Amino acid sequence: MNGDVRVDGPINAKTDDTVSVYDGSMVKKDGHTFAGWKSSADGIVYAAGETFTMPAANVTLEAQWNVNKHVVSLDA
Repeated sequence: MNGDVRVDGPINAKTDDTVSVYDGSMVKKDGHTFAGWKSSADGIVYAAGETFTMPAANVTLEAQWNVNKHVVSLDA
């Protein structure tokens, strides 16, 4: 699975409105941990639940991921 994001549809906000970033509780990607949302316009990464001020243009946020690391031990 590449990743699943629950989408409730776009948020309609006016310039200078305060917008809350989706908390990410339903965002999943096998082998990864959700790390926040990155703005494709300016590269800022927002933590789940963080807020930002809506600019004059549309905003697209992309899920960011950390790869889960595991240790393998061999017992000869």
